[in-house]
Amino acid sequence: MVINVDGIEVKLIRKNVRRITLKVDPDGSVSISAPKSAKIEYVQSFVLSKTEWIRSVLAKKSDGPFFINRCNNGDKITILGNTYTIKLVIDGGKKVELSGDSVLVHLSEKNVERREKILLDWMKFSLEREVVGSLKKWNTITGLDCSDVVFKDMKSRWGSCNVVTKKIAFSLRLLSQKSECIDYVVLHELTHTVHRNHDRNFYGYIERFMPDYKRISKSLVMPVKNQ
Repeated sequence: MVINVDGIEVKLIRKNVRRITLKVDPDGSVSISAPKSAKIEYVQSFVLSKTEWIRSVLAKKSDGPFFINRCNNGDKITILGNTYTIKLVIDGGKKVELSGDSVLVHLSEKNVERREKILLDWMKFSLEREVVGSLKKWNTITGLDCSDVVFKDMKSRWGSCNVVTKKIAFSLRLLSQKSECIDYVVLHELTHTVHRNHDRNFYGYIERFMPDYKRISKSLVMPVKNQ
């Protein structure tokens, strides 16, 4: 259930808990966990009392990078470290292209409601191209490989590796980062195929092939959704 309090969309989650917990996720989404018995008026009042704090947290994220929300004209989106403005072009097409500082989403009248999916499909294709190129590079350098690659809308992590099957999942939000950051995340997940835990050996292995990995990892910033 989503409630709107003073212009802020908040996802309400009912749980078997005693107290209310409010949080702002890395992507800028706001959620609140509340006891099942709590009245909606009380929950709304609680959120209202925290709006100043919520807005202060969101303000720190306002410079981006940005991830798509509803894919409307004027929304911001960050691709490979550069922020663009989304422009919907109703010309009967069905493609996405970069043009200057804009992302042009070509649509037909009947596809307007599917604009977010069309843009997400393009983002997946673009990220897959970057990741596959990076995988090939690291395979040549390190000899490491994975069994399969999938792409998901993960909000709190850039990637994950199943150390048993060697299947790697990457967040679609990774496309917002610079190419060197994508390279780091790919190497990070590949390293899990030989070093399961984040210990000295794990990071020592990464440093062997990417000496400045610490600088690069610190520049990773989870994108926020346009409100």
